[in-house]
Amino acid sequence: MRIEAACCSGGAAFRAGYIAVASGLTDFVVVVGVEKLSDRLGDEVTAGLASAADADYEAETGLSFVSINALLMRRYMHERGIRHEAFAPFVVNAHENARHNPLAMFHFPVTNDDFARAKMVVDPVNLLDSSPICDGAAAVVLCPTGTVRSSGHVAPRIRACTLATHFVALHDRTDPLVLEGVERSARRAYESAGVNPSDIDLFEAHDAFSIMTVLSLEACGFAPRGHGTEFGAQGEIRQLGGCPSARWVD
Repeated sequence: MRIEAACCSGGAAFRAGYIAVASGLTDFVVVVGVEKLSDRLGDEVTAGLASAADADYEAETGLSFVSINALLMRRYMHERGIRHEAFAPFVVNAHENARHNPLAMFHFPVTNDDFARAKMVVDPVNLLDSSPICDGAAAVVLCPTGTVRSSGHVAPRIRACTLATHFVALHDRTDPLVLEGVERSARRAYESAGVNPSDIDLFEAHDAFSIMTVLSLEACGFAPRGHGTEFGAQGEIRQLGGCPSARWVD
């Protein structure tokens, strides 16, 4: 079964596999995610990615994913009264994490000065705010908990797997700076697993752009709304930081 859900494709496919096993429909599911963007020119890739946005009011009028995130970042900076350099810690941290991952695309450190000097793509989003065009693949095998135990292997257990949707176009959202679908999904996951954000010791954010990292941290309850950049500045997102330590703030 092929599942298309833009940036959420991997998570949506994982949930489909989880439901198939949890329902007893099947004992084993292999979830495979593949993305190969390097075979096309930049303009073609940009057009393809834009097809995941609102077709009538965004993609058709020339908005790309970069420009959409630039609108979000500009609005965030305006409403929160912060400068662009407040997003630097998320870029610095991402490159620091990559240095220790042999499968990462880039293995060089980035400093605050590097971030400040980076080429502007769509103001205020610069080159280091943006994820690169690249290829990648991953796979995971899902099976019942009892099967793992009887085999003598040790594997992580899924305590919750939730999904929520929201409007795609920015102009349809009640507040474009609140990822309501992410917020609802996170709340359901916490409730299903019987945990709070402070119980989580590893969080993988969607970081196609640095503004999306900030909004994801806020939507998932790790930082109060409007304070995601402060969370990064305090070093909470680093490997030895206290992330997450915030609570839900409405």
